[in-house]
Amino acid sequence: MATEQPATAASTAERFTRWLPWLAVLVGLWAVASPFVLDGSIGSGAAMYSTILAGIAIVVFAAVGAYGVRIRAELPTGTPVEWAGWLAALAGLWLIASPFVLSGDIGSTQPMYSTIGAGVIALVLAAFNGYEHWTSA
Repeated sequence: MATEQPATAASTAERFTRWLPWLAVLVGLWAVASPFVLDGSIGSGAAMYSTILAGIAIVVFAAVGAYGVRIRAELPTGTPVEWAGWLAALAGLWLIASPFVLSGDIGSTQPMYSTIGAGVIALVLAAFNGYEHWTSA
């Protein structure tokens, strides 16, 4: 009868880190869907397209970051996968700034707060993922 060894803090943190990019993917999907889902329009033109494009960027870069977490041991240093988390974080930063930069084109406050909230969450998750790639190299 084999006994299971208790999970160490490192293995718990590693499991937690493995899910972070996938949570960022979900946030990016919300950013893509939010202009169509929320009551009130996010506006036409620049604000709507900006939110959708930033959401797509978060989805793509966070998915690449998730792939990088999966194959981290096989990655040589300096691969583009290491930068995916940071690029998703920049897209999250744009989601935070875009309602203020594209002022007058936002529409109601509900989509604006959703965009800013999604940006904050994506920024934190993706930056942590980028930091994990950076420190494990």
